[in-house]
Amino acid sequence: MANKLNMNIKCLWIGILSFCLVSCSPGPSTATIESRTTPSPTIEVPTETPLPTGIPTQTPIPWPASEAFFDGARVTFINHEGFLITVGDKKILINALYDTNNPRIDPPQEVLQRAVNAQPPFDQIDLVIAATSLPDLFSADLVRAHLRNNELAVFVSSPDAVRQINQARDDFAGRLISVNLEPGESSHLSINGIELDCLYISHGDASTLNIGMVITVDDYTFFHSGDMVTDEMAEDPVTLADLQGYGLHQKEIDLAFLPSYLFFDDEYVTLIEDGIQTRYVSPMHYPYQYPPTRIETIVSNAVVFKDTLESWVVPLE
Repeated sequence: MANKLNMNIKCLWIGILSFCLVSCSPGPSTATIESRTTPSPTIEVPTETPLPTGIPTQTPIPWPASEAFFDGARVTFINHEGFLITVGDKKILINALYDTNNPRIDPPQEVLQRAVNAQPPFDQIDLVIAATSLPDLFSADLVRAHLRNNELAVFVSSPDAVRQINQARDDFAGRLISVNLEPGESSHLSINGIELDCLYISHGDASTLNIGMVITVDDYTFFHSGDMVTDEMAEDPVTLADLQGYGLHQKEIDLAFLPSYLFFDDEYVTLIEDGIQTRYVSPMHYPYQYPPTRIETIVSNAVVFKDTLESWVVPLE
């Protein structure tokens, strides 16, 4: 009797164990894996400064075809302080070739790759400008790679930025222009049919040279303040007198690019209205994923870009 009872208990445990194994095992998978092979873009970037990966984009980016001419003036937002200006058959790329590995600051990876490889819309760039040598506006490796892939482009920046590019000993003879400025100074350049006035616009301290730019192509004039600092707590903030001293309010500027924080203080708005007097003004120094709000309600002539590669055409007079 005891043996039979033990046998029944053993069978019961075997049954329970079998039920658990069946119920816990995964059923047949209904998921399918699609394997696709896409050609890798050709890119010449030194391994010590790799391009960022995994940077999200808000929307799929429609890549334009190669275009050597635009009838008018078009402005394209890249990210942060980066812009592409196209006027007629001239293209100017400002503060767009940099890599901080910070997705809130950097352009999307696919945008950066095309810029480095001089692919549309970054083909046939005439002038590449970096306002400072700070890493959120400039990467020597990426600028160097663009210059290799686009033999037309000339690069203008601070002595420190040009020195960094020259460290690799590439032959960019005549294509690197170093601009060294002291407070109140300016320098005029004519490059590939583009008139460029470089201005000393304080970064708030003497340790970093920041170059403001007045760019004139055909009948259009743009002002880019670079990494301008107006905070009164800074060592050397930009003042209304500084801007008026360069005669910006007399240059008939069509569009001025200025840090977004300027638009939220009445005193700073006075800097825009009395110091620059531009037809249109565009805030910058923000990630494309988080465009500033309310600026259009504060400044009636503001042009606020809300996505990377978003473009705006300057209206005719």
